[in-house]
Amino acid sequence: MAQNNTDTRGDGGEDQAAFRMKIGGMSCSFCTSTIDKAYSRIDGVYEVGVSLAHEEGLVKYDPSKVTPEQLRRTLEQMGYTYRDPEKVRSFEEEAAELHRERGRLITVGSFTVASVLLMLVGQWLDLVEIPLMPWLLLALALNTMFVTGWFIKKMAWASLRRGILNQHVLLEFAAFAGIAGGFLGLFVLDDFPVGDFFAAATLVTTYHILSHYSSLVVRTRSSQAVRRLMALRPDTARVIRDGEETEIPIDEVVVGDRVRIRPGESIPVDGSVSDGVSAVNEALVTGESIPAEKVPGDDVIGGSINQTGTLVVLVSRVGDDSFLSQVARSIDEARSLRPGVLQLADLVLRYFVPAVLVFAAAGFLIWTLIPALLGD
Repeated sequence: MAQNNTDTRGDGGEDQAAFRMKIGGMSCSFCTSTIDKAYSRIDGVYEVGVSLAHEEGLVKYDPSKVTPEQLRRTLEQMGYTYRDPEKVRSFEEEAAELHRERGRLITVGSFTVASVLLMLVGQWLDLVEIPLMPWLLLALALNTMFVTGWFIKKMAWASLRRGILNQHVLLEFAAFAGIAGGFLGLFVLDDFPVGDFFAAATLVTTYHILSHYSSLVVRTRSSQAVRRLMALRPDTARVIRDGEETEIPIDEVVVGDRVRIRPGESIPVDGSVSDGVSAVNEALVTGESIPAEKVPGDDVIGGSINQTGTLVVLVSRVGDDSFLSQVARSIDEARSLRPGVLQLADLVLRYFVPAVLVFAAAGFLIWTLIPALLGD
């Protein structure tokens, strides 16, 4: 339950709680901005932080005004999914999500290809005049928009009803404009490019789903890369203390310990060789596949593979200071950074989306609706 992921404390004489959540369904930086704005408009919410890279959020709020269940429901009403922040998704779960979204993309992609082919082949073979052709294109558009792409409609509507104009709203307006234009030509106007409008609705929705899938692929692969990197480090280490060798969890190793690594094992810690000679595969660091010979005094890096001899390593870095942890942290920070171009895009969208909608409505009135009503 959402209540299990709250932390309540006094802050400056006021009660304040923190609500943590894992968020599913985010596809771009504009999703984080949408969630941030939606929570910021709730009375009793003090601070909102949303990370696209980590797919998580933190909301600080007044528990006398807002409940965790309300915060969770707000997220789900916007079209996103809530996950327990204490649970780490497995590779299988991430692969299943990718498979599901890939299937969705293939479906709408096939609808788009079919629409384009019908338009092109129809023009070449003079099939456009067949009464069934517009209805086939309409069926493809409706299936793309309201079956496969229904989840996008939910996110766009959740944003629009909160007064948040983002790329979901803009693209869905374009898709609905295509449907509206097609119906206008189908039932009201003669000699109107009905098929073009229906095909445009299909294409816009497909593009929207493609962008969602592409973002998911990048985010999932980077997350899996970090976990594979950290998996290179063994869970235990053989520590020599007071002349005795003991196998302990890697988290219990401290700087200054002496660790024994046998041939074929991964080196669990960063340090320097104090005893032994061996060839160590450091492709993780250097990319060089030829093992490097290590003798007393040489540095070794956790995650490297000891190949030929037994080494005793004097530990110099552990935990967050280790090489693997620093690399993983750098990757996470790179994923979390919000480039200046995206900040600029947010600013532009604040004015661009309303302007596009206004000009689109004006163009529709001036060139289509008014002439049709006047009989021109």
